[in-house]
Amino acid sequence: MTASRSLFALAILAASAVLACRPAAASNEAGTPTGTVHGNIESAYRLAIVHACRPAGQNCRLGFVDTLKNDDVAALVGRHLGQGRPGEGPSVEVLAVCAGSWLASVSVAADGGGQAAPAGASAVCGYSSARAALSAALDACDSQTGGACRRSGRLRASWGHWDGRELPGRERNPGMPYDSWPGGLACESPLPLQVSPSCSEQAAAALRDAGVS
Repeated sequence: MTASRSLFALAILAASAVLACRPAAASNEAGTPTGTVHGNIESAYRLAIVHACRPAGQNCRLGFVDTLKNDDVAALVGRHLGQGRPGEGPSVEVLAVCAGSWLASVSVAADGGGQAAPAGASAVCGYSSARAALSAALDACDSQTGGACRRSGRLRASWGHWDGRELPGRERNPGMPYDSWPGGLACESPLPLQVSPSCSEQAAAALRDAGVS
């Protein structure tokens, strides 16, 4: 992994992904454009970051997808999302492919209850520490919201480390995007942060260390 960092911002539904590493110049064996490559992705498993919309552009989301080295990631996610009316398939953009590293996802929505669509969201990978990944994800989210991801609304955050080994979601639910890292830390809280069953002391401390109010 190189020392450089670059930002990839996606305007659809105010979603974005921080892509830390060198731009990719190649596709995998199945012909899937790899977006930005993070580290050595020659192992059997790869973690992808995708922006995916169901047919007719509905229910778009940014998230991680568990994949194998030879997978056509866009096709894998497309099969999971299913087909719409004739000529209306899902839309899938592969933003990054990652080797083992620290990763994070964050989103913020107006704190009005219910299931409000996020005002900002980000997913990152390719970082050498939890703090670096979390800070990068918050920076990307803040860039969409004028700093709201650290200041106001309702924040959802998840972060953790993938060791580069088996990704169980590839077999259990192939092609499913997700934004909560299994076995990592997570917090869902109105801002300013409130410690609760959905946001532990440890998670809140890490978020405050990354600049969240």
